[in-house]
Amino acid sequence: MNKMKKIITILSVVGVFISCVYADEQNTVILSKYVNKTYQEMLEELGAPVDKTGYTIEHAPTKGWNHSELFSKYPKTEENKNIQIMEVTWSTENEMTLACFHTVDGTNRCLVAKRMKKEIRH
Repeated sequence: MNKMKKIITILSVVGVFISCVYADEQNTVILSKYVNKTYQEMLEELGAPVDKTGYTIEHAPTKGWNHSELFSKYPKTEENKNIQIMEVTWSTENEMTLACFHTVDGTNRCLVAKRMKKEIRH
């Protein structure tokens, strides 16, 4: 009987975890249509951003909305440490659009973009 309680507890924890992941996926959308768009093209479509910051891969935050895509492309290595990244945020009443840019042939191009409900981002 004790073994059964452990199994039920484990299944309950897994169920809660899956629910949290599903809720986050429900409220966050990857915007593939913006990948490789220039910063200027996105400005023309989305208007002026509410925030814009930059950093090098060496100083990139390791936890964030874009970390998996960013570090898949540019692992934190000696070779990549000076690569410049620009993060830009656009905002509407209920949602935020976040984009991460890198430089390709001298032009800032979108590496990843996501839209999420404001209450999701902390």
